[in-house]
Amino acid sequence: MFNLRLDVVVKDIRGLTGLLIIRGISNGGRIPLNLAALRHRYRKKSEGEIALALQSNGRKDYLFALKQELETYDHLQQKIEQCDVEIEKSLLRS
Repeated sequence: MFNLRLDVVVKDIRGLTGLLIIRGISNGGRIPLNLAALRHRYRKKSEGEIALALQSNGRKDYLFALKQELETYDHLQQKIEQCDVEIEKSLLRS
C-alpha cells in the first residue's frame, strides 16, 4: 500500500506507532523522516529504519485507499465503543 512497508517496522498497525504513522500519512505527511519521528519511543526499530520503510511512490490512488481504510477503521472503533457502553449499562441494570 502506497509502497510503504509498515509491516517491516511495526508489529500491529492498530498500535500507537502504526496508527500515528498512518494518520500522519493520511493528513498529508510525505517525508519519511518526519513520519518516522512519530514512532513510540519504545519501538525497537530506529527512526532511520522506519524512514527507510516509509519511502513512497506517491500514488494518489493508494493514498485515497489508505484514507478510506482509516476512516472505516475509526468508524468501526466508534461502533465497538458504543456497544461496550450499552453492554455496561445493561450489566449495571441487572
